[in-house]
Amino acid sequence: MKILLTGSDGQVGREIQDLAAERKLHLTALNRVNLDISNKSQVNAIINEKFSMVINSAAYTNVDGAEHEPEKAYEINRDGVENLALACRKYDIPLLHISTDYVFDGKKNGPYYEQDMTHPINIYGQSKLAGEEILAKTWHKHISLRVSLVFGKYGNNFVKKILQLAEEKDSLDVATDQCSCPTGAADIARVLLKLSEKIHNHKTHWGVYHYAGFPVVSRYEFVREIMKRANKKIPINKITTADLPPRAPRPQNSELGVQKIIEDYGIKRHEWVEYL
Repeated sequence: MKILLTGSDGQVGREIQDLAAERKLHLTALNRVNLDISNKSQVNAIINEKFSMVINSAAYTNVDGAEHEPEKAYEINRDGVENLALACRKYDIPLLHISTDYVFDGKKNGPYYEQDMTHPINIYGQSKLAGEEILAKTWHKHISLRVSLVFGKYGNNFVKKILQLAEEKDSLDVATDQCSCPTGAADIARVLLKLSEKIHNHKTHWGVYHYAGFPVVSRYEFVREIMKRANKKIPINKITTADLPPRAPRPQNSELGVQKIIEDYGIKRHEWVEYL
């Protein structure tokens, strides 16, 4: 199996490289300098019949930034995905694509499942949903893997931000009314490589899947655990989303139900604390 990885400099992309090296897999990892997925001619020049799998971890992920530069968000999250899908279709290559829990509005009580109606409430979520839709329309041999609150040792993420703020401030204000399932970037890398292996061995189910760590927690509960694991004694104040400075809206509940990927692919779900 020869895998092409896009977005290799991102937190999931770097974890995929580490795990692939550990398992001695044949992986070609390209960052945006080597492969800008929004550049159709560049995509067409690189993707060819020698690859048996493409994993797309390239994305525009700045939720607040997307509100100010929506064209850039759509250029990468929708148009870039279409470019990959067309090239993969030409050479009959399965495409694994990372999507997000932000395709939902967060108003549901309980977990969101793959069949639930999408309704993104910010530009980032809208652009990611557009990518899912154009992928489904363009190439049937695909998986759009929705993940939630990704964190890890690489890149920028919520855990790193909290640790930085804990060094700079005397206390932290954290919302109690935003809930999700934090997910380690290394855990997502594990799942994507397992999916690649299963598909390569002809166990194929296409379409949208959810994967996230467990259990579901509020941002406040998550920050408490971060501080505990970092051994930092700093006051954490309970606030609501309404108390936060103005920014792009976030879904208040983005818990993902993952039973489908467990049943179809035998993926084991991990607790997020393993990766914290």
